[in-house]
Amino acid sequence: MPTTHTKTVSISEPEPTRPVTQQHASEAELDRLATVASTLAPYPVAAQISFAPAEAFNEAVRNISSVLTNSTTNVTHASLDDDANEAHGTLMLSREGRSKYLGPTAGSEWLKDSEVQDASESPSVVDAPSPAPAAQPQPGFTGPVAFPFSASTARIRTRDLLARLPPRDEASTLVESYYRYCAWHHDVAPKETFQKTFDRVYSSSEGPSLSPSLNPQEIALVFIVFAQGTMYNIEMPHCDASVEDWLNLSEKALVKGEFLSNNMIPGLQTLHLMCHLHLHLDKGRRGDNAWPLWGLVMRLIQAMGMHRDGTCWNLAHDVVEERRKVFWECNAADIFQAHCFSRPAAINPEHCDTAYPSEQLNLEGEKSYFRLRFELSQLSSEILSLSMKIRRPSYADVVDLDRKLAEFEMTIPFSLRCRAAFLSMPSRYPRSQAAIDASPEPSRRSMRLSFQQMNLAFNISETFINLHRPYYAKALYEDIDDRLKSVYAQSFLAVIERCTILISITTDIFARFPAVSLRQWNLWFHCYNSALCLGTLLMSDPANVMSAFILEQIDAAVGLFNSLIQHGAGTPRYRRNLEWLLKLRARGKAKIAAVSTQKDRRRAQGQPASEEREEAEDVELLGWRTRLIERAGQNQKIIRTIRLAATTPTGSAITNLSNPPPNVDEGSHYPDISLDPTIAGMPLVTPDSTNDLLQDFWEPMLLQNVFEPMQHNATSSVNNSYPWWDDSITQGMNQPQ
Repeated sequence: MPTTHTKTVSISEPEPTRPVTQQHASEAELDRLATVASTLAPYPVAAQISFAPAEAFNEAVRNISSVLTNSTTNVTHASLDDDANEAHGTLMLSREGRSKYLGPTAGSEWLKDSEVQDASESPSVVDAPSPAPAAQPQPGFTGPVAFPFSASTARIRTRDLLARLPPRDEASTLVESYYRYCAWHHDVAPKETFQKTFDRVYSSSEGPSLSPSLNPQEIALVFIVFAQGTMYNIEMPHCDASVEDWLNLSEKALVKGEFLSNNMIPGLQTLHLMCHLHLHLDKGRRGDNAWPLWGLVMRLIQAMGMHRDGTCWNLAHDVVEERRKVFWECNAADIFQAHCFSRPAAINPEHCDTAYPSEQLNLEGEKSYFRLRFELSQLSSEILSLSMKIRRPSYADVVDLDRKLAEFEMTIPFSLRCRAAFLSMPSRYPRSQAAIDASPEPSRRSMRLSFQQMNLAFNISETFINLHRPYYAKALYEDIDDRLKSVYAQSFLAVIERCTILISITTDIFARFPAVSLRQWNLWFHCYNSALCLGTLLMSDPANVMSAFILEQIDAAVGLFNSLIQHGAGTPRYRRNLEWLLKLRARGKAKIAAVSTQKDRRRAQGQPASEEREEAEDVELLGWRTRLIERAGQNQKIIRTIRLAATTPTGSAITNLSNPPPNVDEGSHYPDISLDPTIAGMPLVTPDSTNDLLQDFWEPMLLQNVFEPMQHNATSSVNNSYPWWDDSITQGMNQPQ
């Protein structure tokens, strides 16, 4: 073992560029908002367009100037404590005791799935069907594995695991498929080092005796690469059944290697790839399976001291570099996935001093895709930390992080810029020629570079949305006629622009590389979320000047999912998402038509125009509310939006909490807990009106019986699904009431 040294090693990174002065920043944001507001509407998806000259934006500049003045004086320095009351996220409780939490900014697809998940996707443990017996059962390989805590699996011989390896040439095909079509994105096990493991595993399987240096965790890594290679192999069916077989073997090998107590880098690499695979598999609980595994990976990293740089102990250079690479791949993934669920990340950046992996700069001296992705994860971590705070930050903190993120985006090397993203960014490139000049020509040959360009722009736009979406939701909740007059106008326009960018990027990369794109689950996850996010504006404010533009984006998303299914990725999840998008589009068109008819009627009657906004529950798919979903009885659920008691004039709402949390001061807002024993322990629901007492979560928007059943599916999966927390539905469906 290396000798432990007590010396302190300081690893410095370049300081981020300081933001410009407040006056200059205000002028810059003024121009940016004016440009976005004026140019979003005429922009077609994934097309090269011509924008109006800047002089045409003067009117918009005058309209928004007061917004920015307020934002840079009063709002940016004010705390949003009043918003914190309704921003604790969604908590789901089952009668059997299962619970699930999604934070206030969780992805819309997770929020939707929390309520309308098919029973077939999430069977209860009691009712899980027995697996079909194998044609030729093999000792030690029958029955499910209670991964990772199955003691029986550890009794499997290493020789039995090696016997399940495919022929070397078939294995090499799967390995090549993984490194070509998947590892461009995340590369936790670089090919050069993995090849050594691969050769050592196959040498042991082909030799008369096992290599004493071979650990079952290395076999697990080989099996999980086979699983990923199968998933991404464009010559094989989408989600081929053999993926599950390789995954099962990898789990067995991990347990055989006692990875929980025998912590090794191959075990970390295997678990990391398992997490990605669970997110990819078309199962209702894919996120539920992946999330605890991400946490397990990060706990093992801490146990191995990989959050501290290896130079602290004078480790060999190759060991230091391997530890750095694995740490940053795992840490970046943990941060990005934490954003998807709106949950805290595992490692505090202040507790980590691991340097970025060393790399050779290209001929132009530019940073690599992976280095930029790691740096972006640190900015994303700051935003995540901001959104996880119990007491909401000032809007000035949000604006400051927006500037830092914009500065990072502007430093992306030319070779890694995405033209589709730039063409969809009128806030920075109001004329298409400027976007073309600032980005490289898209390629149909360089698949790896094209996907790295796409994904870097994708991750940046996701991060902008994660930062601004809570305040986009606030703008939608505000009862004002013109949202550009909202104090959150900057966030409102930023989310619209970034959602448009995500849809445009997906359109572009799918047109160039359809076979590879349909295997990238993250593309479709965020494309779907973006359409729902934009659709919320359409539902809550169909009279908005950007409604026609929003409808175009939803049309584009519908077209993408139609093409996705036509190309062979017709999984239940994608079909269901398409169904939701079709309903959203139909409802949006109906709302726009109704608003137009209403305006014509008022105009004919000589009455002033007025807007009738949709009820606030249409905004719930954005999160940013405190929701409680309970299993109340057979075939019944209770869904509440918790509206906490208003702040008292003295600024304290804590009246019955004799022992508040130690990290919350007297100024924090907590509900006035009733002392009535019949409702003790239940959150206080203080409705704004009688109709708000038990608002439905999604039904006002998409689940009303205003749509005919889909032609291809007379019994809609949405209306006949059971949520995961409804544990006893299938047990009591046929029993008398």
